[in-house]
Amino acid sequence: MGINLKSYIEIKVAMTCMAIIALNALILSLIRKIWPSNLLFDQIVLLSVLTIVIYFLFVLFNLSQSSKHKNNYKSMRMRFSTVLIAVLIFYIFGTGVLLNVDRSRSLFVFQWVNQCSNSVKCIYDYERALYSERGVREIEQRLEEQVSRGLMDINSDKITLTKLGMIVAKAAELSTILFSLEGYKNARIE
Repeated sequence: MGINLKSYIEIKVAMTCMAIIALNALILSLIRKIWPSNLLFDQIVLLSVLTIVIYFLFVLFNLSQSSKHKNNYKSMRMRFSTVLIAVLIFYIFGTGVLLNVDRSRSLFVFQWVNQCSNSVKCIYDYERALYSERGVREIEQRLEEQVSRGLMDINSDKITLTKLGMIVAKAAELSTILFSLEGYKNARIE
């Protein structure tokens, strides 16, 4: 029992998507290392558009060089669809995950828990110093959200990360390192 043609094509499309996503992530990481800035969203959009344009030019070049236009056109159209899907997945990852890690106080709370030795009062004091009394109410809301999501536990004045919370915190730290996310780095308690 071998792999039929449809399964082979599906596997090839999936692998192509993963390769394009990985390549875009690598390029974004390099761009962020060479030119760190707070323009993460712009860099994600620019890289997504450039990937599509470069592949479109590649398709046009191949079509102009081919003598079998009809068969080659169908193949190129399918490959272009694959590239488009991969770029959209990369865009969703970039804007949905990386931007959140870089700018979300909901995630900043994870590093504050570790830096404050699990003290709720320390987190409130830090937030008050940074953002005023209004910020403390916002942090209370974020802590409640994280507790309801099962990422943190609060017992009297102690706050701890659950196992899942530790995974999220490590993923945020890893994203910060790989993509030079200054917002998350700068949110550390000093």
